[in-house]
Amino acid sequence: MARPSQKEERRRQIVAGLLRTMAQQGYAGATVATIAREADLTPGLVHYYFDSKQAILLALMQGIGRGVLGRFEERLERAGDDPWKQLFALTDALLERDPTGGTAPLQAGWLVIAAEAIHQPAVREEYSRMLFALVDRIDGLLRGVLKSEGRSTRSSRSLAAAIAAAIQGVYQLDAAAPSASKPGSSAPALRHMVEGLVAAQPGRR
Repeated sequence: MARPSQKEERRRQIVAGLLRTMAQQGYAGATVATIAREADLTPGLVHYYFDSKQAILLALMQGIGRGVLGRFEERLERAGDDPWKQLFALTDALLERDPTGGTAPLQAGWLVIAAEAIHQPAVREEYSRMLFALVDRIDGLLRGVLKSEGRSTRSSRSLAAAIAAAIQGVYQLDAAAPSASKPGSSAPALRHMVEGLVAAQPGRR
């Protein structure tokens, strides 16, 4: 595998610096100076590689999407042809927690992004695109499960949206009240919820 260029590495450092800063101070508190300090770079280098703080935020969002997709693809390869395992490969990838047991900066950062999507049109556009893509992916996998169980797929889109909303809720809980749930319990709990939703669907006629 080719080594990343200096430009790629610097941009990665800056994006990671923004994520860590947002998890601690929010987006408003993430000044170029604080981002640079977290990235162990100078403010001048931050300005050199990104035109604006919003540009760093958009790059962070794209990086989060690539990271989740990578974790999903790894699990999907192990899932084989089992529709249930394929669906849970995605939900588990989305609910992967910080292995140290604390609140993952990634989850806290995603909540800050959701708040910024309300006020920044460019962020809202990317955020909406990512959520639509997530619901689409869940819907496709869920339809495979429903068909394998001989159940109607009529409500699959609504169920997929509900599952996506539940995942967002887990992020909120982990960021705001990390001790409210046992570390590592969210993914199994979501599996049980999905199993209940599938079982509640009528059989295909």
